[in-house]
Amino acid sequence: MVAPKSANAPSLKETQQAFAKSILTGDTQPSGGLEHGERLHVYVDGFLARLYEAMEETYPTLYRVLGHERSVDLVDQYIRTFPPSRPNINLAGEQLSSYLLTHPTSKEHPYLPDLARFEWLLALAFHAAERSPISPGDLQNLSSEKWSDMVLEFQPHLYPFASSWPVYSLWKSRKNDDAEFTLPKSQAACRLILFRRGYELMTSEIDENEHSLLIQLKDGKTLGEVCENLPPRFDPNQLTTFFTKWMQLNLIVNVQVVKKLR
Repeated sequence: MVAPKSANAPSLKETQQAFAKSILTGDTQPSGGLEHGERLHVYVDGFLARLYEAMEETYPTLYRVLGHERSVDLVDQYIRTFPPSRPNINLAGEQLSSYLLTHPTSKEHPYLPDLARFEWLLALAFHAAERSPISPGDLQNLSSEKWSDMVLEFQPHLYPFASSWPVYSLWKSRKNDDAEFTLPKSQAACRLILFRRGYELMTSEIDENEHSLLIQLKDGKTLGEVCENLPPRFDPNQLTTFFTKWMQLNLIVNVQVVKKLR
């Protein structure tokens, strides 16, 4: 026979919320209908260990800059401000770049927000879907008059990136055995695209014009709208060069002709 439910017993939702709160805060004192606090330690310790592992996998260069102990302290502070809200633990670091903008650590290392943003985009590129790219034959039926109304759709794993700090060079040297791991002083800003080929992450350095074009095109602007915003010294032939490059890298997955009112 099933024992009758106590009038004061918490609902399933309340129990689940108390359980999640205990895991995220580390508070294993019985509350919200939870008993046997010592058993909660198993879940709390296991979850936090996996969370720290996931953050280190996402931000290996940041961990290398700060060292393991300081990185764990940073992550501990971060997850108390931005506790994971989605089932996929790999997405727990989504707000870290924004969090670092006002964190005291960035006074010592002012490039950390950009480094975190770069490594976060790499993680997104790795986990993003991959779609079938278009072929040159798909463009044969598009007349030249329609090109200005074309909207390009890119691979979900393509991300343009720009920083005034040489974080790309720092990231490339993350596996070096140098005892002193610091930001390169001889290099300045970086601009590049991040994408994936199969299961391999790819990076390619680009110039300011290509970066600006990609940002606008990924935002849904037509080629005509983009051309209207080109700088005076921009060589129109560059647009053809960029388009050919994106096709060769299989980065364009769809082309639509959208007539917009101007």
